[in-house]
Amino acid sequence: MTPRLPGRIAAGLLLGAAALGVEAAQATAAPRSSTPAGKAAGLVISLEGHAKVLRAGWNRSVPVRRFMRLWQGDKVRVERQSKLIVACVGGKHLLAPGSHGLPCKGGGPGALGAGPIETQNGPIVARLRGGPSGVFPTLISPRATKLLGARPVFRWTPVAGESRYRVRVRGVGVNWSVEAQEGRTQIAYPADAPPLQPGAPYLVTVDAAGEGASGPPAQPAPAFTLLAPEEARAVRAAEQKIKALGIGSASADFLIAELYASQELNAEAAERLEALAKTSREPLVFRSLGRIYVKIGVLENAQQAYLRALALSRAQNDLEGQALSHHALGLMDEARGNLSGALQRLQTAAGLYERMGDVKTARELQARRAALRQS
Repeated sequence: MTPRLPGRIAAGLLLGAAALGVEAAQATAAPRSSTPAGKAAGLVISLEGHAKVLRAGWNRSVPVRRFMRLWQGDKVRVERQSKLIVACVGGKHLLAPGSHGLPCKGGGPGALGAGPIETQNGPIVARLRGGPSGVFPTLISPRATKLLGARPVFRWTPVAGESRYRVRVRGVGVNWSVEAQEGRTQIAYPADAPPLQPGAPYLVTVDAAGEGASGPPAQPAPAFTLLAPEEARAVRAAEQKIKALGIGSASADFLIAELYASQELNAEAAERLEALAKTSREPLVFRSLGRIYVKIGVLENAQQAYLRALALSRAQNDLEGQALSHHALGLMDEARGNLSGALQRLQTAAGLYERMGDVKTARELQARRAALRQS
């Protein structure tokens, strides 16, 4: 029997939903969206011809693009001899020529936790703790995440001049460590290691283990936990519903990654998005990957993902994608204390929002810049 989906998992199928889930010293939130968190969202998976969307609170329309999020409150105009397919929690919907609201129904991202990382008018970025990049190995995965699988793959960033690393896992019933083979920056938790218990937090540290390694030991990354069996079954059932939509492998993989992210399965969401990113030219894939890296506190990777999203958005003359990317990069500059970079990025984002007719967000970003200049 297929398990009944809990309400929070059904809501998780709504695209763009993700709890913040990151260790933060101080939250640095985007201006409040004119579309509140909790509204339904959909993803454009196919467009033949031309369509435009008027976002809630905007005063002009922008072109609809494949792999674009649509929010409740948007007004979509499908031109003559055109058709648009939107995927959402209840399935996929064909929009014929004419004017339409969003066909998606149901709950929304506000039910899942702290709110969406990317709202209608911008990302949310946290001020992150952490040591200087490249000085210590940084655990990439699993950190600040729940897991579907009980045998995670530990991945970390290399350190210049080091080729040997020791991985330690500590928690309920587990005090396990291993030295990775020389040159490797990932290792799987083996089947003969102590079993991980659902719901229990586990801490991972990665230290350089070479002969010249010195200095204080690394601090544990934010903990990971395993989903309880009933939660895992429900997520798998939701995943099968997405696969059954018949929307193509890339779209399905993206929606599954969004499902995972909405359930705080950040490690598995990142794996899906990283696989897509190898061949994708869709800015949203890279913004979503950047969003995951922000959630787990790996800001360097987040910045690279948003820079790639920005480059693709420029190449496609996607003003909204450029605005969202500049917005995220500006908030990350602010979080790192690069105020000149933040002022420039936020100014560019404000100009783009104004060009698209989102005057409210443009003004809010200008107010944020004024506050930064006085700080």
